[in-house]
Amino acid sequence: VVNDPELKADYWPPEGLTGDIETALRALEDVERIQALDYKELVVPQDLLPRGVLRGYQYQGVLFAEAKRRVLMAYDIGVGKTILSLGLLAKLKQTRPGTRALVVCNKPLKMHPWHEEIKKFTNFTVQVCDGSPAERAIQYKSLADILIVTYDYLRIDLTAIIRSAQQANRTVCFADESSAIKNMDTQRWKAFDKLNKHLTHLVMLNGTPLENSIEELYSQVRLLDPNLLGKRNSFLYNYGVYDGNGGLQKRLVKNAAQLRKVVSRVLLRVTKAQITDELPDLIQSIIYLEPSDQQANLAKALDRCIDNPLEAFTRLQQLADDPQLVDWNDAYGIKLPVDGPNPKLDKINELLAGDLSGRKVILFTKYATMDRILLDELAEYQPLLIDGSVKAADRAEAIRAFQSDPDRQLIILTTAGAKGLNLTKAEFVVFYDIVFNPKLIEQIWGRAHRIGNESKSIGVIFLLIEGSVEERMWEIVETKTKVSDAVIEGKGELLKDDDFVDDQVDRSPSEELRLALGWTKERFEHGKELMKRSQAAGRAAKNVANPIDTA
Repeated sequence: VVNDPELKADYWPPEGLTGDIETALRALEDVERIQALDYKELVVPQDLLPRGVLRGYQYQGVLFAEAKRRVLMAYDIGVGKTILSLGLLAKLKQTRPGTRALVVCNKPLKMHPWHEEIKKFTNFTVQVCDGSPAERAIQYKSLADILIVTYDYLRIDLTAIIRSAQQANRTVCFADESSAIKNMDTQRWKAFDKLNKHLTHLVMLNGTPLENSIEELYSQVRLLDPNLLGKRNSFLYNYGVYDGNGGLQKRLVKNAAQLRKVVSRVLLRVTKAQITDELPDLIQSIIYLEPSDQQANLAKALDRCIDNPLEAFTRLQQLADDPQLVDWNDAYGIKLPVDGPNPKLDKINELLAGDLSGRKVILFTKYATMDRILLDELAEYQPLLIDGSVKAADRAEAIRAFQSDPDRQLIILTTAGAKGLNLTKAEFVVFYDIVFNPKLIEQIWGRAHRIGNESKSIGVIFLLIEGSVEERMWEIVETKTKVSDAVIEGKGELLKDDDFVDDQVDRSPSEELRLALGWTKERFEHGKELMKRSQAAGRAAKNVANPIDTA
């Protein structure tokens, strides 16, 4: 475009670039130079923040965001995205003192950790926006350096927040956990897009910008540069993989190396593997446990009486945790005692009394009902608990106790409770059960494996029942990171610039479910058909019972 006068007249300057061509090109060269830097050679200013010094790779991110203005900081969880953001705002204020920022969080619980970090490292004034609509309306008028809201508040109160941005020169936005706006068809995304037009700097913070589909990456990048990846249909044609019926295979990607090169213009990636000298070692181990006779018998009984694949998947996972999680008599007519031995509970007690004695331990379970059983069974260790039902004040007290009280050595977390925690005193993370999402697994152990943990190593232990649905789930989890690694990290076989995709990754969610259950294709398809009929019958019954709803 620059070298062709006709194209230059039609297309210059590109959207988002202003000024003469030479200045713009120098800016682009600066971005490429910053990306190519060895962060260890950077001279980091010691006085950028009043309390705290950025590490080299964090300051590299500050320079990149300052030069590019609209970026996706794909830094792993626990490597300091928050302090990086504060460093950028401090640097921008050096030349434009009146600059203010907006932080958008995924959930209200995430607003408070941001508030704490801001107070810890800076003298910036902060306004957390929460409460009733009337209370929020007053809060949005604040002239604080940083205004903290959620994506849902942005959607609901968009006009007031945009007015605040205009009146208070709030032109810098940090979109925390930007996977919350990974779908451009949602109201959340559309609201953010309207705010986006009033920003000079947009920094997306997301350690996992691609989890399940390349469309997620497209939606986020489009907010940074609407022209970079082209129109959605063209993007999917160039990089998506379709089945014989024309359906997009969400877990697959082609031309991954090319996509990674294009996206790198707005994306800076830092993984824990790149900064191993700044973090404790991560040592993973899997403990396979034989099922009890009772569990084995119950698994056979479940396999005989459940045809619904989703129900079977859930019940078999619960069974691997503890038979008490399933209401056997009412649900299935299986009259078996459920108070027998539990291999996982026995192993947890053995670990806490032995190898993990006197060590700070995070114990994770995805079931809120299981955390109550663990509280009772492990009462002698005075466990702390954070799940989705714990209030903010109690959550803060549990974190304080775990971090500072030497007698409180065990904390139990669930998926909902683990969001936004910094548990840097933990030395071990034990997964009582596993989830199907490998990025969520990393986020759980990332509560401990992060900057600020002074332990020499973090032990991560997975408890799996041998021969169960859990063992088959684990085998699938190990293959599910390949698409993300190929596009974001530049790893794996998917980097070949052709349309061939590793068969191991070529699995739909439905096929993954079948493999985890260990069912034949015929049985699985039969179960899906029965499930559809049941759902249709349920909808029909509801419509008959509620004719007004139907109308």
